Amino acid sequence: MPHIRRLNDIGFDANLPDEMGMPPLHLAGWEGLAEKFAYLPSLGPDMSQVIAYGGTVFSTILHDSEHCPKRAEMNHIGWMRIAPEHGVALPRPAISGAIAPEMAAILADWADARPGQVVEDGAWQIAKSSDRHA
Repeated sequence: MPHIRRLNDIGFDANLPDEMGMPPLHLAGWEGLAEKFAYLPSLGPDMSQVIAYGGTVFSTILHDSEHCPKRAEMNHIGWMRIAPEHGVALPRPAISGAIAPEMAAILADWADARPGQVVEDGAWQIAKSSDRHA
């Protein structure tokens, strides 16, 4: 965190993607870096940015919560609780499409508490590698 804060002090671009097209916010969500994920929105990143895999920060977190081999060690529920506070859009199909019952409950609560953030369409699934190269 001290390094990220120093980078910010010298003009760090919170939207700059890495070689895989993922900006820091998505990486923090994907890698299980909860403290960094909670801090990065304060830098003003584009919360609707679509990465090279076709997903948003929302779909990156949801996808990782369902598919990452290390998901049991990570706090995806906590990340999903942080996301609404920063204006992240909630695609309606994701509410019923979430695999884990606890995640589906968080999404349903989010939709009830912030109906203005619910969108009918939107990226909520990340394309499979084979889909991207078809």
